[in-house]
Amino acid sequence: MGLVMLAFVVGGFSANAMVNPQALPPVSATIVVHAASMVLWYSIFVLQAGLVRHGKTLTHTRLGMISIVLAASVVVSGFAIAALGFERTGDSVIALAGFVNITNFAVLYFLALNHRRTPAIHKRLLVFGGIMMMPPALTRVARAAGLDDFAGLPLWIGLVVAVLVYDRVTNRSITWATCLGGAMFVCTLVIVLSFGDSSAWVNFLTALLRDS
Repeated sequence: MGLVMLAFVVGGFSANAMVNPQALPPVSATIVVHAASMVLWYSIFVLQAGLVRHGKTLTHTRLGMISIVLAASVVVSGFAIAALGFERTGDSVIALAGFVNITNFAVLYFLALNHRRTPAIHKRLLVFGGIMMMPPALTRVARAAGLDDFAGLPLWIGLVVAVLVYDRVTNRSITWATCLGGAMFVCTLVIVLSFGDSSAWVNFLTALLRDS
């Protein structure tokens, strides 16, 4: 799962940059920090899974400290990117999706740290944390293929379903961490589709940008 998510992040943004260079936002320090933090976080996620697989738990623990710094950077820069995206494009739906998904990541990552001594729960919470941040990469995959942004939704659903199926097949039951991740996914869709273009949300974003 880590390799799949990393491939979507790197491949999606890279392919879109090559196919649609005219649609790229102006390069800024915020974008550079966010992009670097995201790629490094997913890369460390893959490395961490490999370390555990080979029994190198001490190295895994030490590297986890770096992951905390990266996660904090992802959250702070992610909120800034969502706000800047609305300022540049006026797309309130995408902005709400960004805010909600970054919040989901922060919650899941915090829970994963609290359950680091329970590997089965810890890793599922981290997997869902990574999945929650996938929409921007998946929409870039769709754009690079010349499709509508919503064409990335089936890929996002597929990632969630893959974890549910894995739990069911390997454990014959679904852990509470997977249930939580699935519930957050559904709630995200409901919130974004219900309130993304509401006047209250647009007014809030406008006021936020005006006061910042």
